Amino acid sequence: MEKKMNQYGIVLDGKMDEPIWDTVQEYTGFNSFVTYGGQPQEQKTYFKILPCEDRIYFGVKCMEPGNMAWVEESKHYWNSWGTHDIEIFLSPSGEPYEFYQFVITYAGAMKQYYYTENGNVKPEPYAPEWNRVVYSGDEYWSIEVEIPLTAFYWTPNEK
Repeated sequence: MEKKMNQYGIVLDGKMDEPIWDTVQEYTGFNSFVTYGGQPQEQKTYFKILPCEDRIYFGVKCMEPGNMAWVEESKHYWNSWGTHDIEIFLSPSGEPYEFYQFVITYAGAMKQYYYTENGNVKPEPYAPEWNRVVYSGDEYWSIEVEIPLTAFYWTPNEK
């Protein structure tokens, strides 16, 4: 089935090869957590954010030089905090105690959470509409994520 370009110029196929992605700033240069010494990451990760009128797009590219066979093998294990995944944290209200978390694994599995009061409250069910597509290259894997603004329905309108 052929995927079609949407009104924002994106074909959600995980590749980030549409011209609109070239107009968006790229972020990289991540360090490991302090518990791992705070050293620069060996495998580089790049991401872009494209805000649109009624949704947000994220494009993420994870470099895995010489490692894609292991990444491919790991996709058979669902553990979103121990395998290859991307986690997106967003706080539309700007409050540090209120945020949304979107998790996408290399295998394409996805989970979503909403937290408030420093994570002490996690109202269920939280089941927004959102989409993702994972692409596997020779030396990397990438994801395109589409999150409609309606996904933030736990945030009060005034925030």
